[in-house]
Amino acid sequence: MWSSSFLSTRAEHLPSGSDLGHIDVLGGEGADSSRDRGPDRAMMICLSVTLLLDGLRRFLSGKERSYRSAAVDSSFSLGLHADG
Repeated sequence: MWSSSFLSTRAEHLPSGSDLGHIDVLGGEGADSSRDRGPDRAMMICLSVTLLLDGLRRFLSGKERSYRSAAVDSSFSLGLHADG
């Protein structure tokens, strides 16, 4: 089981395609976040979430055994690998 949250760095309005934000991912094996790291790993949140969800769809359907998502305009990345 895994869960995630997405947060715009500018909470006073709805995010646009170019707003920066952060992602938190929690899973049975651990957690990762783009927040509270140096250098700042804020990403273009709407574009990054779209790419992440598309890759997760392929990974969870079994079409791919591993997946690495690179955030847009950030050095943050998330890697997944299926055991067995």
